[in-house]
Amino acid sequence: MQVIQKLTVVSNPTRVFEVGTEVDGREVIEIKQVGYEHDNGVFSEFHVRDENDDLIASVENCPVVLDWKTIVEHGEVVKCFYCEEQPATGIKFGKSCCCGCESHEIRSTAPLHKMTDEQKANHLKMGVRAFKLAFGINEK
Repeated sequence: MQVIQKLTVVSNPTRVFEVGTEVDGREVIEIKQVGYEHDNGVFSEFHVRDENDDLIASVENCPVVLDWKTIVEHGEVVKCFYCEEQPATGIKFGKSCCCGCESHEIRSTAPLHKMTDEQKANHLKMGVRAFKLAFGINEK
């Protein structure tokens, strides 16, 4: 599951809210997107909440930059984004990775002639996913 780790409000002055930091003596526990779509567009709103679920800040219709973090729910195992087989143990190119699959690096000089067919397929699949990620192409 992905949650918002950091919310940067692009304004003058810039405001930054990050889970685990303090704002006016209150610890940021959660940043939640609560906006919605309507007939004329989108109403963008984010709530920044403290340990008592009280509102620290509400950011409405402002340009923002979001940093997302993948977390594991109790009993859930996050699979490698690239090979989709092994449990993820780290992050590569911003996505969960097992850091052990044959396709964990993208190199134009990869020795394809030395790879098995399965390794070539994984290498190609990972390259396509990295391309989609780099250019913001939705995989669904």
